[in-house]
Formats: sequence, C-alpha cells, structure tokens
Amino acid sequence: MNNDIGAELRQRVARYGWEQVPVPQLRDHFDRVAALGRDGFESIKPGVYARSVDDGIVQLVKLLSFKDGTYSLQWGVSLPWMPHQFQPKPKWHRTLTSARMDLFDSPSTLQCVAGESPNEWHVNLSHGPQYMALTFDAMWSRLAPRMNAFLGRVRTADTVMAMARAQCTDKNGVFSCHHPHPQLVLAFTAAHASDLATAEEALDRYMRELGDYADAPREVLAALLRGGRATA
Repeated sequence: MNNDIGAELRQRVARYGWEQVPVPQLRDHFDRVAALGRDGFESIKPGVYARSVDDGIVQLVKLLSFKDGTYSLQWGVSLPWMPHQFQPKPKWHRTLTSARMDLFDSPSTLQCVAGESPNEWHVNLSHGPQYMALTFDAMWSRLAPRMNAFLGRVRTADTVMAMARAQCTDKNGVFSCHHPHPQLVLAFTAAHASDLATAEEALDRYMRELGDYADAPREVLAALLRGGRATA
C-alpha cells in the first residue's frame, strides 16, 4: 500500500511538480465553478455561502480545511432556535452572517459508509493551479449531487427533524461525532415545533449517549426546551 502511494506521488510530482497554491486562489476557483449565487446563495465570508429558506433556516455550503492542508466541502443548515452556547448564558445565531453548521453532512461520511478513497473528495493545493483545479472539479462533480439532495430535503423544521432522526439512527454511527450532536438538534427542533414529548425523548437519548461529555447538564438543557427560550 505504501509503495503504491509513493509511486502515485512520484508520478504526480513528475507531471505537475511542487507548487503550493494560495488558498484565495482556491476560493476564487470555488466561486467560479460552484456559481452558488445563481441558486440564491450569497457569500458571508471567504469560502462560505449562505441562503435563507423557510422558518428562519439558513442553508450553508463551505470549503472545509483539513490538517494535512487539503480541502473539501461541508454543507448543512443553521437553525435560529439552536443555541451554540448553553451556559452560563445561552447564545443563538439568528442572522445570515452569524449562521453556523447545526445539522450537516460532509464527504467524510462517504469514506465510512461507502468505503470511498479520500482522493475522491479532497482538493490538493501542493502541485500547482492545474492540479488544484483538476482535483476541485472532480470533487465538485462527485459531491454536488449529494449536497443538493441534502439541501433540497432540509428546508423546514419538520424536514430538519427527519434528517436529524436519520443521522441519529445511521447504522455506521458516522454522525455521532458531529457537534452539535444530531440528537440535541432533534430535541431543540422538536421543542421549536411544540412537540415537547419528542424533545424530552431526544434529550434523554442525548444524555445517555454523551454522558459527561454533554454540552450542559440535563437540567440546563431541559429548562431551555421547556421554557421556550430556544425560540426567545
């Protein structure tokens, strides 16, 4: 395996050389190829696009950086009723420019679920602009249908709940490392929809699964759910 990787790298260097592409050049290519503005998205910061849909939900698409210097995509929704801080004082993100990922997906799930190679969905900046464009275009072609399917489905509180349930019950467990945890997203979205029974049930499951690693003690989270402060 290591010999194969080494041979692949040598071939790549022989063809494209070594040249680090500046991140702004990658973002410019992302802007041109994705052309998200045609679909109602607007840039809220470099490499991040947002679009308002129903019930205050904001859909997001962003360039995602990895520690090895490669890039990929992440997509999801920002929810105005989902706190990003629970104590000592709860805080929310309720504007387009403050939007952040609450329920989301990324290509890392493809490696876990389908066993695909990371090379299918990573952009490499180490071999000059031609190779950067080649790997970005291949990644975009591979991931755009999955991204569009997610964003097409998740547009309302009801569909947020459905997607959160699907992530919570995924047999591979690939979404359990997401923050916020999809179980907590389900709890707060159910509370927003005035379904307190579902909210309490999801909160119980979240506390059982996370235990000491929960974002806040159960009584703090339950008070936010029952008190309606998630939508205050």
